[in-house]
Amino acid sequence: MYRFHRHTVKPVPQTHKEGNALACTAEGCSFVSVHISTLCNHLQLHIKDGKKVSCPYDNCTKYFRVCSSFSSHVSRKHKIRAPCTAAAVSVSTASSVNSEMTQTFQTGLDGVSGDVSDELGIEMDDENNNASNEVDENDFINSLALFYLQMQAKIAIQAALPQLDREKLETVVGELVSKLGVEGPDDLQFIKEEDVRHLLTPIQCRKLLHTFKRDSRIGSVTSSPEEETVASSSTVSYPSQRIISCENSDWLSGFQVPWEEMRPTLRRAIDAGKRPEAEDRRHMVKVTVDSMREHCLNPTRKDCTAVAKAIIQKYPGSFLDKTEEGETIGCGYFSLLNQLKTRIEYITRGNTLSRLRKPRCSQASNDDQTSAPKCARIDSYGCIRWQPQEYPEGETLTSLEEKRKEMVDIFSQEGLRAAERGRVKELMTITYIKQREDINADPPSSILDITKQWPFLQSWKFLLYHFTTLTGVELQSRLNEDLDKKGKRLLEFFRCQLMKWSKEVKAVLQEALNTDREGTDGLAAMLVMMAHFKVAEDALFLLADVSMLSLFVIICTV
Repeated sequence: MYRFHRHTVKPVPQTHKEGNALACTAEGCSFVSVHISTLCNHLQLHIKDGKKVSCPYDNCTKYFRVCSSFSSHVSRKHKIRAPCTAAAVSVSTASSVNSEMTQTFQTGLDGVSGDVSDELGIEMDDENNNASNEVDENDFINSLALFYLQMQAKIAIQAALPQLDREKLETVVGELVSKLGVEGPDDLQFIKEEDVRHLLTPIQCRKLLHTFKRDSRIGSVTSSPEEETVASSSTVSYPSQRIISCENSDWLSGFQVPWEEMRPTLRRAIDAGKRPEAEDRRHMVKVTVDSMREHCLNPTRKDCTAVAKAIIQKYPGSFLDKTEEGETIGCGYFSLLNQLKTRIEYITRGNTLSRLRKPRCSQASNDDQTSAPKCARIDSYGCIRWQPQEYPEGETLTSLEEKRKEMVDIFSQEGLRAAERGRVKELMTITYIKQREDINADPPSSILDITKQWPFLQSWKFLLYHFTTLTGVELQSRLNEDLDKKGKRLLEFFRCQLMKWSKEVKAVLQEALNTDREGTDGLAAMLVMMAHFKVAEDALFLLADVSMLSLFVIICTV
């Protein structure tokens, strides 16, 4: 409606007494205009006097007392119909009308139309009375496409300078579009520093230009010849996948955590080797991530790992993951690494241009070996050999597969008894990398399939061996050590609260404390807790006669 009828009225053979003009027929009013917007402004004067107006279009007898209703009617009923003629605008007296509607009318008909036309870049000349109201469809599509390209350019600028306030961002975008003629994100690579020097600080200018040039290089590398041919043959081209990430991690070599920007309470805590408060630690993560994003908009997990390691090495007493006994948990920096990466994902969640996207490229290989299956990243926390990358010396994927089949044949003939053979132990050690590939395969295999491919993993011996190789932890000895540690604490707790327990608990506890329990604290603590919770011994333990067990051992030895 606002593009068709805002400014001019197309004349038709049936005209009013003033020729091609719209005339107000109110008594004593001789106002004439060829612009519907001018006529509507004039009608506001009559609305203030409590009068109602009729629609100026042919064959329309609607009357209105409210300006917003009249504006809505014109935009809906006469949007793509024959242009209105110079029909008389009859004005009659009404009982009353709210004078505040006049402002709504002016805003709805003039202000909104102006905003829409300005936003889409369509220039409409109020003085061109003889111009046709027919809007060329191709011009409209091109203008709409230009509008979306300019919006993408605005998003690209915001991604390069996320700290830029909205008012400054609008100023920069307006300057680039109006004065430099930027029509889309692809034009941003041609901007020079002197073009935006008066709008931004020197550092902001350099960051902006660096991001634009880097994106253009990445886009030229990732775009295929077919995509370039299609883009060159089309009238309006849209950028394909935008990649805004770090080309490399060279910035990590010179990166320094801005400790001077941290809170004084955190600095005092780390200087004293104490654990900082949770709020101070979150603030440290926020400041560190902001500093990292000055070099890379979306640091990878590998980058976060390097930063977390550096922080742990400098202040292990304040940030190292450890238990109350001082034992390091996992790698020691897992919680800090997760905080850094979570903060980065939170900042970039609404900015698609800052997200890291890596194209999947298949590299041709001249090697006749079968490519190894892809491994699914699931959870490698606490592992030291989650997925080895290099085969054992002198081994290939084919040779490892042959060794796996050999073990399947041995198992089919001898069963789990063959687990004691030295040859099986040797084969299981060499084929560890193949075992991890099959376990980590994407899509993952079921446990039944794994046991069919690697039958000796069903044995307790090789299952523990696989776990030890994977984590570097001797499970059986570590379990006994941890049971003893926890057992000592539990026994000490029961001893300090001795008067609170029942007779049964006191009896078991007294016997445990009086007995030489070297290496058996865990077992003693379990017996005390079973007495406290009234759990029968045979519910957790298999009871056996000690003399019969000794006889069984002697027989087996013989």
